[in-house]
Amino acid sequence: AKLINQLLTASNALAATEALALARAMGMDSPQSLAALLALLERSWGNSTMLQRTGAIFAQAAALPDAEARRAELAQPAAAPLRNFAKDLDFVLAAAASERLTLPTTRAARDAVSRAAALAKDDADWAFVTAP
Repeated sequence: AKLINQLLTASNALAATEALALARAMGMDSPQSLAALLALLERSWGNSTMLQRTGAIFAQAAALPDAEARRAELAQPAAAPLRNFAKDLDFVLAAAASERLTLPTTRAARDAVSRAAALAKDDADWAFVTAP
């Protein structure tokens, strides 16, 4: 059950981060616009705990004055750092391979964790993986 939970959590966190990065790129980059988006999405099928959690982190960073400060905020050590997902996602992918399954979303999540680790930022939150 833990591996299934970690697959769902990591995949959902990555999707939420990507969705919020798109929203930011489309001009929803102020705390107010992000709050309005999250309120709307809270009533949609796309809502999730990870979306609301990551959205709050994005909104906090959006309140900062410039891109460098926002990126630094997103890179701060997290309560649930990316590195905590590395081992579990490796186990998920190994279990899938043993059953001859490919899990492209899980692979993408694991790759995001690896990229953060390569930047020495695997102590950051999922919100970091799409930081500008």
